[in-house]
Amino acid sequence: MRKNIRRIARLLEEAAKELEGMGKLSFPRRAGLYRKAEDIDERDEKGYPEGKWDEWREYGFSPDEAREWIEVGMTDPYKVKYWVGMGATPDKVRKWFEAGFTPEETERWMEWEFSLEEAMEWKPLVLYPGVAFQWREIGLTPYEAEKWLNAGFDDEEEVREWISVVGVKDPQGAKEWIKEGFSFWMAAEWVEAGGVNDPKLAGEDLRKWRSYGFKFKDVIEWLQLEVKDPEELNEWTDHGFSLEEAYDWIGAEFTLEEAIEWRDAGFYAGKAWGWRYMEFSPQEALEWIAAGVTDHGDAITWAYRGQSPAQVRKWIEIGISDPFEAEKWINAGMGPEEAKAWINAGMGPEEAKARKARRNIP
Repeated sequence: MRKNIRRIARLLEEAAKELEGMGKLSFPRRAGLYRKAEDIDERDEKGYPEGKWDEWREYGFSPDEAREWIEVGMTDPYKVKYWVGMGATPDKVRKWFEAGFTPEETERWMEWEFSLEEAMEWKPLVLYPGVAFQWREIGLTPYEAEKWLNAGFDDEEEVREWISVVGVKDPQGAKEWIKEGFSFWMAAEWVEAGGVNDPKLAGEDLRKWRSYGFKFKDVIEWLQLEVKDPEELNEWTDHGFSLEEAYDWIGAEFTLEEAIEWRDAGFYAGKAWGWRYMEFSPQEALEWIAAGVTDHGDAITWAYRGQSPAQVRKWIEIGISDPFEAEKWINAGMGPEEAKAWINAGMGPEEAKARKARRNIP
């Protein structure tokens, strides 16, 4: 027999009212009322709160599934749907609640992809799951993170730098750097620049640099150029280079001997670098410059076309400074003097070549 007499009676009353207002009910209408009565009967038998069944069904839950969630205290189908998307089940959620987590806490820890066991280990250490997530991303266990926290390192990003960049393994290692006068960012810059990765030796090196008047940022710049000792710079200054000039030459990867040779030929570091990159010696570079070619790129372009500085000087003297234009005359079988004559006659290399062929001019 039906258990929900009152609700079914209300449905019948609704049907009666409709009969009075509209006449006899159609078959589809009667069938709809019957299905509605069955739905009400079913959800009450399963224990659904009045008025909630339609919502559970809307979010795709069967009657049994909805009842299981309601039994663990989760009565909002929208929220349950969200939790299911994070892999939650009624049994899992029950365990979270039994472990003392509120629904709000449970949701936050699940959002950060913590299992119940992990959350129970991290919760005594941090207020928010997101913080625990950062510690975990560094690669630390709750036990290891606790050591850092107890040592006064409560910034997980700072700890990340100590571990991943400086290379310390525990808070004691970080304290050794601090003892030598390095903050975490100084230690990180020092190591990244190529400084010795030992706090005691690094402290000695930094004090030596500072005794020569160098600021920390300047030391980092020299370390990046692989200058490990300020005394190395004495050789440069002894040969007449300022520190700024030495920095430029070293940065352009010149040895002291090479820098002296190029400087004495009249080149500064940036200009010398280009000529040397094209494999010219200082003397060869001077020959090209004397011929009127001041750019190393143009010089190599001429050289690739078999032209020497002396030959190029002649091309430039007749007004051809573009190596590609000169190449056209060369391919036409003419040198600078002959090309000049044809140019004065108003002809280009192709026309001049054709004229020569017709006249059998060698």
